[in-house]
Amino acid sequence: WTNNRLMKSDDGLIFGLKNTCAEGDDDYLYARGIVSWVATMFIVIALLVFGEYQRKLAVEFDERNVTATDFSIEMKNPPKDAIDADEWKAYLENAAAVYLKKNGTSALGGNGAAFSARDSHITAITVALNNHELINALIARRKLKKRVKSTEKLDKQIEHLQKRTYDATRIFISCETEIGQRAILTALSVSKIGLSKNKTSALDDESYLFR
Repeated sequence: WTNNRLMKSDDGLIFGLKNTCAEGDDDYLYARGIVSWVATMFIVIALLVFGEYQRKLAVEFDERNVTATDFSIEMKNPPKDAIDADEWKAYLENAAAVYLKKNGTSALGGNGAAFSARDSHITAITVALNNHELINALIARRKLKKRVKSTEKLDKQIEHLQKRTYDATRIFISCETEIGQRAILTALSVSKIGLSKNKTSALDDESYLFR
């Protein structure tokens, strides 16, 4: 027999050494099975409890260290024609206010107190457009202006680019409070399936719809 409990006969057959401990003792085997099952369940429950504990620690750590990301949101899939920052501001403030009126602040890490107007206030909105050609032309003009006097050819290109209609590609949102940011994220969060199919019914309230 080898160290891995296998043996090869002269005929080339391979045999494995079987452990005959407690063979025929069903009570012993049942007890061992129960012990293994209990140990497995203990490990699973311990991992779930530890994961929840880690999540709470992460939230507590995040509360102690305030950064710009705690107040900011980047929206990556806006409607292409939604380039009006005022429209976005009104929509997001309404979504935050509706969510906070229905659910309060306790579920978002607040102290359970009534929300204030600051929690639904949007401090700044930046609408990013796919106008990189125009931006590059303006940068090139500024560099060229420092070296030569005439930029007539580049000015015509810029004038042509300025007449184009550009689509919205990103919306950058700065909220007044962390509660407001979390309210917007929670209210507008949907599953990946609902997002891919653009299912408006995936939202909890019709007032969360952009248009």
